[in-house]
Amino acid sequence: AVPNPPVDAVVSSFQACKRLAANCAVSDGAGKTPQFSLRTLARALRYAVRAVLQKVHALTAAVAVVEGLLMSFATPLDAPSAEMVQRLVYQNLNVALPKSLQPAAKKRKIDPSELECKAEIHVDPN
Repeated sequence: AVPNPPVDAVVSSFQACKRLAANCAVSDGAGKTPQFSLRTLARALRYAVRAVLQKVHALTAAVAVVEGLLMSFATPLDAPSAEMVQRLVYQNLNVALPKSLQPAAKKRKIDPSELECKAEIHVDPN
């Protein structure tokens, strides 16, 4: 068995995914509402247990559960829906968002005067 399983977080994630589907807030690649069931959840958890027990990439239990949930719930969705489910799962399981889901860092506005060339050009008269 997985040590210290994040049961409450998994239940919260599953219920939230079910609500999103029931409210037609997410859609699969064909534009249809996905059907999330206990079978979907069981597949995700089965993957997580195997990943931890077989020491796949030395995953922690929480990360293995995240991967299992994402594989089962986010993979079949279109891109905007998948991102919504990914954020939800990472938040519920209290795992840091990957850089691809983090908001872009604010870029410093460049003052045009900083772009001026400071070098002097010397022309040889010969």
